[in-house]
Amino acid sequence: MENWGLITGRTSELLLDPMKGDTIAKKSVIETQAHEVAHMFGNMMTMEWWDYLYLNEG
Repeated sequence: MENWGLITGRTSELLLDPMKGDTIAKKSVIETQAHEVAHMFGNMMTMEWWDYLYLNEG
């Protein structure tokens, strides 16, 4: 869940133990963090109406 200045979520999706994490786990954490940061900045540009929600979710 993203809010301005704060991203919350499951620890397993946002943090990684470098000693135990394999390449797939590292990629998953990076993708989740990038996705949530993109949403955080995207939320600054609120759509005028629900018809344009796809722009925020795209």
